[in-house]
Amino acid sequence: MAAMDPTTTTLQANTRVGDFWEISAWQNGQTVTWHSGQTGGYTSYFGLDRAHRKAVVVLSDVATDATTDLGINLLARKG
Repeated sequence: MAAMDPTTTTLQANTRVGDFWEISAWQNGQTVTWHSGQTGGYTSYFGLDRAHRKAVVVLSDVATDATTDLGINLLARKG
């Protein structure tokens, strides 16, 4: 779990980086540890809201940013 702790700032004001993970503070108060990737026509997104014990994994066989958008929307939902 220590690999998910933020260690380095980025050019984005609300995002820091851990060991291969990005940690983003959202305007709604959530802090999300996440990583996404794309290769050979496939995309993936993993997001974790540790404070609320909520996680989402989205896998797609289409190379598009929609995978990340879907993951973010799922994590932002209450309940």
